[in-house]
Amino acid sequence: AAALIQHPTAGSMDAPAAAALTYDLTTPPKGCSWAPDGTCLLTAGDDARLRVLELPAPMVAEPPAAPENPVWRPTFEVKACECVYDYAWYPRLHSSQPSTCVFAACARAAPPALYDAYDGRRRASYVLRDALDEPVPCLALSFSPGGATLRVAAQKRSRLAAFDVATSQVVSDTAVAQRGPLACLACIDEHVFVAGGYSGQIRVYDDRENDPGVALKDSNKMGGVTRLRVSNDAVYASHRGEDVVRGFDLRTRRVASRCTRAGHAHQRFDFDVVG
Repeated sequence: AAALIQHPTAGSMDAPAAAALTYDLTTPPKGCSWAPDGTCLLTAGDDARLRVLELPAPMVAEPPAAPENPVWRPTFEVKACECVYDYAWYPRLHSSQPSTCVFAACARAAPPALYDAYDGRRRASYVLRDALDEPVPCLALSFSPGGATLRVAAQKRSRLAAFDVATSQVVSDTAVAQRGPLACLACIDEHVFVAGGYSGQIRVYDDRENDPGVALKDSNKMGGVTRLRVSNDAVYASHRGEDVVRGFDLRTRRVASRCTRAGHAHQRFDFDVVG
């Protein structure tokens, strides 16, 4: 199988055209995420492997140019224990600072972990435990904008926790009243974050407050939440079995915009917001 991925050449917005790169796949990707500095791409497939792909050198040169060889191959692969649930780049990543070049991922039957984006080496693990001191798998994760905190949603009990990225220590751990399981997270700032679940509920939480969170609502019934993104004063959400991406205004807690795309299926169709 092969996927066609387009990336605008770095530099001027007046570049003549996007460069089309053919990515040879053994298994179709279940989504992709550009690194914050735009130099590489992170994907995960049904074979439980995370793959990092670097842009060809001509595309990041000055001035940028389309590569002679359009075939894009992974720089390396990381084998997770089982199915990969979620992954995210460290928000302050920059390729000129190797210590920042990491990403986090959570998978079935394994705790969330932090991986080196150069060689796939595991740098840290973030283990959440239950009452029997057994590790708890997590369905979703999200870095705070500053990168100091990694928030995770446990597979059971609508449990939300936060880890200190540097020390791997739990800094908060609570069970919320939101019906779960909680399938996705998005951080607004260092303390405020959004959680969405299979029930279709979306709530905004502040870890400095002991309250049930603020619900984001629509006049129409919403299906299970598959992805959350944050931009400025808005939260964008996609839902299982729906063609629409809703944009919620955080000030009114109501839908302010709707974007239509082909996604009426039970699969998790990803999207991203720029700006």
